[in-house]
Amino acid sequence: MIRLLSCILTLVLSMTAFAAGDIVLADFEGSGYGGWQATGEAFGTGPAHGTLPGQKFVSGYLGQGLVNTFRNGDGTTGTLTSPEFEISRRYLNFLIGGGHHPGETCV
Repeated sequence: MIRLLSCILTLVLSMTAFAAGDIVLADFEGSGYGGWQATGEAFGTGPAHGTLPGQKFVSGYLGQGLVNTFRNGDGTTGTLTSPEFEISRRYLNFLIGGGHHPGETCV
């Protein structure tokens, strides 16, 4: 579970990334997580706005905000739970980045 959270280092869904008609569940552009519930220390009180102190350069995210679990380093843990939503398409798109942890960093 901890490594799964680590892989969500740069979970970002940005409105600019989707064509008209796509459903955006979260874009993490605000100062907080909105209806998402964060526990523990890994996620902080809101989205990061780029690379955090002591972290290797973060790139590939869209917009200004991203979920980043590197707060105070790799040792922090926590969960970030979305509000309930209906899956009304045959797919979900995510932008996900993470550390090099083969077999442990995955969705």
